[in-house]
Amino acid sequence: PSICDVLKADSYGTKLQSQFCAALLNASDSTCNYGYAVTDIVKLYQDNCTTNPTGLYNMFKTLNSRG
Repeated sequence: PSICDVLKADSYGTKLQSQFCAALLNASDSTCNYGYAVTDIVKLYQDNCTTNPTGLYNMFKTLNSRG
């Protein structure tokens, strides 16, 4: 699926979506040791955005805040 398709399926709002987008950017940056590939981020989002949106948001926020 495209990123737009994945985001359209999210009914939990822009806060989770913004962390998801930041995670995608970080995972795709070859100079950033993010620990996850882009495909991992998409899979995590698809698997958890409806079942554990708060946990997913917190996980992405923590990962995205690492320096």
